[in-house]
Amino acid sequence: MNSIEELESLVWRKIQIATQKRDTAKLSMLNSLAAKLESIKSDLETIEQSLINDASPDEGFSSTNTFPPEGTNLRFVYKNKAYTGVVKNQQFFIYDFGFAHTLSRASMMITKNNRNGWRDWYFQLPGDSRWILADDWRGKG
Repeated sequence: MNSIEELESLVWRKIQIATQKRDTAKLSMLNSLAAKLESIKSDLETIEQSLINDASPDEGFSSTNTFPPEGTNLRFVYKNKAYTGVVKNQQFFIYDFGFAHTLSRASMMITKNNRNGWRDWYFQLPGDSRWILADDWRGKG
């Protein structure tokens, strides 16, 4: 099998056969499998959309501020919990989550939702004690 669509088609054919034979045990199992396939397709669509969003810069993106300087500290508070990270090798390293190429991806790793990471994360630039919203930082160009 080469695709989820082919597997889904096979499952639906098997459902038709199980329905004709009134095999309730197989029908139950196949219906459960069909529901799982739908869930997988939905998850794949979400991931695809996330990749598309990550590949294109957010609105108002400034090419002069692609990444903050190496060693910039990161902070994001979500549902009363603080998440932190640091800029390493022109990527955002989020502690307990790993690397993200964009702030939106970093936010998604935590929230499991598509978000504009520029409006979630705060930066503390090396040598500076102040925190600045990432969206404000990139606008300073």
